[in-house]
Amino acid sequence: MKRLLLSVMISMWAVGMFPGPDQASSSSAPSKKPAASAAQETIPEWQKKWDALVVAAKKEGKVTVYVGESPPEVRAEVTKAFKDKYGITVDFLAGRAAEVTARLQAEKTAGLHVADAIILGDTNWFGDIRPMKITAPLDPLLILPEVKDPTKWRSGKVPMMDDTRQALAIATIASQYYTVNQEMVKEGDLTTVTDLLKPAWKGKIVINDPSISGNGSAWFTFVVVKALGEEKGTQFMRDLVKQEPIISRDNRQMIEWVARGKYPVAVGATAGISISFIKQGAPIRMVRVKDGIVLTTGIGIVMATNYAPHPAAAQLFVNWLASKEGGTVWSQAYGYPSTRLDVSTKGFLPEIIPLATDIYPDEAYIIKKVETRKLAKEIFGSLIK
Repeated sequence: MKRLLLSVMISMWAVGMFPGPDQASSSSAPSKKPAASAAQETIPEWQKKWDALVVAAKKEGKVTVYVGESPPEVRAEVTKAFKDKYGITVDFLAGRAAEVTARLQAEKTAGLHVADAIILGDTNWFGDIRPMKITAPLDPLLILPEVKDPTKWRSGKVPMMDDTRQALAIATIASQYYTVNQEMVKEGDLTTVTDLLKPAWKGKIVINDPSISGNGSAWFTFVVVKALGEEKGTQFMRDLVKQEPIISRDNRQMIEWVARGKYPVAVGATAGISISFIKQGAPIRMVRVKDGIVLTTGIGIVMATNYAPHPAAAQLFVNWLASKEGGTVWSQAYGYPSTRLDVSTKGFLPEIIPLATDIYPDEAYIIKKVETRKLAKEIFGSLIK
């Protein structure tokens, strides 16, 4: 009987009615998920969002960026780096900050949506762009952990310009308002702003128009508000008019004049232009005077419009520009130290690297730069052509 039962069981096993040893172990063990599914679970949520953003941005194909006056190599380097990495074209529209803001205002009035992102200065943000209400909050757009991590930034926090958190500073500089021909201006000739009143400088100074947005306005505000105070500073400016300075709105021409010796001193020229000329071997240098330094972002505030025609590409561009990689490209090409701690300042002119004693202006001071333009126009109006 036992032999008969054993024979039946063997037959049933052979046709699959009883599981064999391998089948039994596999049925009792917990089922394993496919390898691809398990790998998917290990991808962090931010990476999934980032990968999806890259795909969407590539479909859009381009990002349109309005940028203030800056060296052409900045736009060339940023365009190349972004294109090489993502295959997305950066269409820059560049001009003086006042021209860019005027265009944005005109487009808003006409209901035109062209710009995806904007890169301008701190004064432009507070005085021009913020009142237009055309930019989007950046926190929801930031994805990369290295961008959101406050320990990666010099200030110990993500450098948003104000509580609206719609404008982020990617660079800051110890702005040198004085660029001189080093063959014509010796060490000690210009140590304080009041040295500009020396008889030797009469008719030999070119000043960036202080009545409009730009470094000339920043210089005027610094002298009147910080260096000399309103009463003495205003009187200094009136005395400076008697020195018969030339007022210019062309930063590049100003520095060319200094390099050629036509005017040995340029006041308020955009530092990025001066740095570009110095890199090319021009006989000029930037002078740090004793009156102190107020830090500035230059053209270093990035924003995303709230109507971006290419929203994914705009978001990708802002994240990349605020990252170590994008920040390095911008900083090295522009010549301004990055606001990130992990972007090197090697090779930078020591005069422009912020010191612990330098002052970073608060919102009230930056807004003051807008107000002082009226005073500058009153004082220098007869010289402005």
